[in-house]
Amino acid sequence: MMKLVGACCAVGTALAAQAAAFAGVDVPPPLPAKPVAEKLWDTDVTDPYRFLENVADPDVQKWMRGEADATAAIMSRIPGRDALIQRFKTIEAGASGLTTDVERTQGGRWFYQKRDPGENQFRLVWRDRTGREIGKLDDRKKYLDVALSPDAARVLVAIRDTGTTTGDV
Repeated sequence: MMKLVGACCAVGTALAAQAAAFAGVDVPPPLPAKPVAEKLWDTDVTDPYRFLENVADPDVQKWMRGEADATAAIMSRIPGRDALIQRFKTIEAGASGLTTDVERTQGGRWFYQKRDPGENQFRLVWRDRTGREIGKLDDRKKYLDVALSPDAARVLVAIRDTGTTTGDV
């Protein structure tokens, strides 16, 4: 019985390792398994694809690039895709934007994160009781977190310079 299971696994692995084509695009074959074993809560766990979490590995990077390229090529062949994307952009350009993390202070100020159409980053905005936006923080920064004092006299903001991957916070 064990020989039969082993033979079936070998055949399945061989078939899975072959490159495939979808919509006329060659898709890279999966990388061969490299089992990683560890003990979690007194249970032995083996993960044959845990190595894919190491995105610094050149083999993983090459495979991921191949998958991304194949996906982009497949997606580009969807009939009407360009017209659909253009319609999404038109609708988004006419939208009022997105507001999130709204907080009202004891003093009647409203603080929130806001992103208008065409903007990539949210910005911290506040308004007073008149409803007029009276302040915003630098749009060139990415806000990681915002905390207000109870009376909103002080705002603590963790920021990261846009364009950096590690940034100083």
